[in-house]
Amino acid sequence: MDLSDKAELEAALGRITRAVGFQEDEDLLDEYLHGKRPRLLSYEKLDSEAEEFPALSKYIVGARSYLRQPNVSLVYDIYRAGRIISLTRALDLAIQHCINKKVREREERFERLKAARSLDEFESVLYELVVAARYASLPSTSQLEFLEETAEKQPDMQATISGTPFFIECKKPNRIADFSIATRDLIRKLTAPVMLEMKERRQSALVELTLETAPENLDAARLQFAILEAIDKNRTVKRPGYTIEIPEFNPPKIDGYLLFPSPQFYWSRYQFKNAGKWQGIVNSLEARPVSPTWIDDVTFECAIKWRITDEKVLWKQRRFGYDLFFKGIGQLATTYGRTILHVWFERDLSVGHRRNELLDFLPRVKPLQAAHLSWIVFNEILVDITPKGRIDFTEHAHFASGPNRYGAEPPATCAFVGLEDYQQKKGEFGIGAILPDLDSIEDAGPP
Repeated sequence: MDLSDKAELEAALGRITRAVGFQEDEDLLDEYLHGKRPRLLSYEKLDSEAEEFPALSKYIVGARSYLRQPNVSLVYDIYRAGRIISLTRALDLAIQHCINKKVREREERFERLKAARSLDEFESVLYELVVAARYASLPSTSQLEFLEETAEKQPDMQATISGTPFFIECKKPNRIADFSIATRDLIRKLTAPVMLEMKERRQSALVELTLETAPENLDAARLQFAILEAIDKNRTVKRPGYTIEIPEFNPPKIDGYLLFPSPQFYWSRYQFKNAGKWQGIVNSLEARPVSPTWIDDVTFECAIKWRITDEKVLWKQRRFGYDLFFKGIGQLATTYGRTILHVWFERDLSVGHRRNELLDFLPRVKPLQAAHLSWIVFNEILVDITPKGRIDFTEHAHFASGPNRYGAEPPATCAFVGLEDYQQKKGEFGIGAILPDLDSIEDAGPP
């Protein structure tokens, strides 16, 4: 699937809105594109001031902002748009399959999709649809139906595969761990006085900060003094708990216009990208704006790239709320026959894979509480935007058998990736196949 195909994205939006009976909000789109609703696409758990509109409206606005590019006079959030485009295309395929394969009670799920306000609520329904579509598309599936929600919790759907009934439950943990959000906020707070000092000096700089301990263990004033000392003396400063390095910093002149923020901006100026060595970046910038998200000159900039090497801290950032997984297993226990639990999570590119966290969970599943369980399937997606502006979307399926195992592997594994794009590349459990950098592939498609 070419995620840069604007004609196909336009068609997908039309198919989705017709299928669920949703009217696009053109006024909302216009307000967003002209900078009047800067928090419209914000993820609620990251931004307490995120605006409340139907989540499907937010998806449509994000997708259409891409369709209006290139246009430097309009707002464009390449990070949020890239994720929305990927999931919109997956949703479109899922809806088509659910209709074509005559999945029962699909209209009720379409209504939920249309009514959802928060992005988490919307994407939980989206996940149920993509999983249902994948099972419905199996040649061995004779019937699939969504199950009605009742006071007694039960699975999301039932599929008859090779004459055998399977009950399937879908769970979606939070996109980003609360601990990760708190860590990023704290590092911004710790470094804010440095940014202010450098701005008052009108002195641009690039800093690399490696933390060997949790940021809450640091003395803020000493850390800030050490960073300024490293900048002033242009040398490495090492203190208990952290190391500060000052790389050579010669950012290029902007040729034409540059989207800010964007992977191209951060890579071209600071050699920073989401899937790289550094976990995050804090920066202060003065630039000449062309529109709310485009600039043509930078007059001052200070950036601090940071990473944490303490494994205890990284574990807290990667860990899951296992209670949600056990809740799904419990819902499946209310049925008879064979059961499959699907779990969707996103890889935090800043802290890497979660193999150890998944392996930690599996022994916690007691045979008695999961006697009915045939398979657990983890649908892990990786969404990134490359420095060249390409949408890099990958899905890894990690699965483990339960006490009631049926078959050599689950009937369905990957859910988001279209069958025509699916590649059976083996990789380690919890890690997946190692794929080449998208920008290094000649025929990766246009940015």
